[in-house]
Amino acid sequence: PPPWNLCPTLGNTGLIILGKARKCCVPGCNSNYNNTDNYVSSFTFLKDATRKNQWVKSINRANFIPSSTAVVCIKHFSSQFIIKEDRIVRDDCSELVVPRKIWKLTNDAYPSIFPNQPSYLSHEPSTSRKSPSERITALKMRDEQNFAGWCTNDTVNSFEIFQETYAKKLGDGWLNIRTDNFVLCYRLDINQCPSIVVSIKIYKDLTIEIWHDSVLLKTKSYHFILGEHNKCDRWTKFDSLLSWLAAFKPNDVKPNEKIEHAIHLIKDAYSQQDDNDKTLFFSVIIEQLKLTLSSKHIYSTEFLLLAAKFYFCYPAAYSFIRSSKILILPHPVYIKKLSNALKGPSSVSNNNHIMYLQKKNEMLSPHEKLICLLIDEIYVNPGLNYKGGKLLGKAENANQQANTIQAFMITSLFSKYKEIVALVPMKNQTADDLYCQTLKNAPKLSQKVLYPTSFEKQNVLLALNIFHESNSAALAHEAGEKEKDTMGTKEFTDQFLKWWNIVNVKNSEKGKRLKNPFFTQLGVKIK
Repeated sequence: PPPWNLCPTLGNTGLIILGKARKCCVPGCNSNYNNTDNYVSSFTFLKDATRKNQWVKSINRANFIPSSTAVVCIKHFSSQFIIKEDRIVRDDCSELVVPRKIWKLTNDAYPSIFPNQPSYLSHEPSTSRKSPSERITALKMRDEQNFAGWCTNDTVNSFEIFQETYAKKLGDGWLNIRTDNFVLCYRLDINQCPSIVVSIKIYKDLTIEIWHDSVLLKTKSYHFILGEHNKCDRWTKFDSLLSWLAAFKPNDVKPNEKIEHAIHLIKDAYSQQDDNDKTLFFSVIIEQLKLTLSSKHIYSTEFLLLAAKFYFCYPAAYSFIRSSKILILPHPVYIKKLSNALKGPSSVSNNNHIMYLQKKNEMLSPHEKLICLLIDEIYVNPGLNYKGGKLLGKAENANQQANTIQAFMITSLFSKYKEIVALVPMKNQTADDLYCQTLKNAPKLSQKVLYPTSFEKQNVLLALNIFHESNSAALAHEAGEKEKDTMGTKEFTDQFLKWWNIVNVKNSEKGKRLKNPFFTQLGVKIK
């Protein structure tokens, strides 16, 4: 108990107030009566009438009316009513306990111990029962504290701590090697030739590598134990890993893992080779091994090109090797779809092919650029084919099926260079058709120009395409060679075009630049 000068003197809430020690009012008690240093704490009666009457009735003193200075010493209170320490719960659910220098009573405290009176007057108070919510809160707090303590003990904070404790957790059959950079735990199979069944290597950063029958396992195969970070940062992870690996048996590696290991070995051997002639050989082997690992085959670009060359050169041999499953090859239909997407030189005006010829021309030497143009007509069976999203087989010069292919080819006079320029499907191609094909009349006329919508009629550019100079030249050509009566229309078009040029002069220098007298200053004055 605290010294006499720290004794409680006020008891409305059981708090202790400093003051001189007072004599106990309980019959038969002589606390604080002698002038000695053996003073004890005492508490005043509560101001609440109900609680005050409970105290008076408990001390068994007839006709006693407590004054404001009457006190009851601490000897008459059960220990469950005395608060000797304060408890505070931290944010991490741990509890902070601080001893009190000055004790106090609980709110439900009352005197119940009277050593100098008959024994039947004393009794041990019943333990107060907490409310359901208080019990639930206490259980939760206790569980959280236990869990927090368990997590603290389960955490592996450093590699040094792991080295000190891991050997105690190894079960029967496990051997270990300890170095400064890693710890190796392994199991041996000694039934025949001694061999390592499974081994675990734990590095300084607590990452792990696992081998089974000399095959390195993928980290994702044990992510369900270590997580995505692949770190053994808890002892429970280490115990679970040992239990999981203890069930591994010799020659129990999955086929896919063996194939992946073989691919790794081949790549390693290939990287150490100096012979470039075996590049294609090793790449095909690695490609085939990768294809066996997946149900849906995804081919590399290099392998598709190789398979396409093989198929187009030897289609029968390709089908035989694919059907016999000697090699995993793409289906012929798949190769045809890829080839159909490639646009060949189907016409003379194919921009892609013209660009290809231009690039090819830059690579030729001057003497190789002396070429000979070969023109030939190839007869084919009329028919339509749907390839690459387009309908092929229609003639270029008629709305019919083509029965001939007009082929254009160039060959160098002083080298072996040959190139197909164009393959044009035709219907009864003649010399007159070839001659007329070089002249295109009225290029500015189109369906939109001749039959505009109500909204397109407001477009000035579409209207000017009707009165273009090329249309006037086409009308003169029709009148001269085919003797058609088109000169009147030609003259009207010319007159309108002259008028339009005159009224649309915005710069006096425009006529000089375009060499057109109707764009000169005369047009500006008229305007």
